[in-house]
Amino acid sequence: MPTLDEIHRHVDAAAGDDPREALIAVRKLLNDDVPWLERRAVQLARRAWWDWPRISRLLLRSRQAVRQRFAGVENDAIPDFVTDDPYVKLQVDAEKMLQRWRDADARRRAREGVESGGER
Repeated sequence: MPTLDEIHRHVDAAAGDDPREALIAVRKLLNDDVPWLERRAVQLARRAWWDWPRISRLLLRSRQAVRQRFAGVENDAIPDFVTDDPYVKLQVDAEKMLQRWRDADARRRAREGVESGGER
């Protein structure tokens, strides 16, 4: 998993004047960083209840291709950025708190469904 600092370094190197470093950085961005960031973005969108057509439109891909590539992604843990930026840490903490609430709500709904099913 790339860190936010690594991604920034790769972007800086890709935009730099050294052709060797730029090519290596672009390869790392395309092979490692972009797929990881894309998966993370799709996870965030699915957790926010975005549908596949909306996600696919924003990624400029077909709905079927996006759905096949990222099927089940909402069940994966959203990877954390490793950074010293307090604003990024605050956002990550908020995402974790929201996910804990959603998990607790899903457990509560499942419990109520089992309990109400037994009362009939």
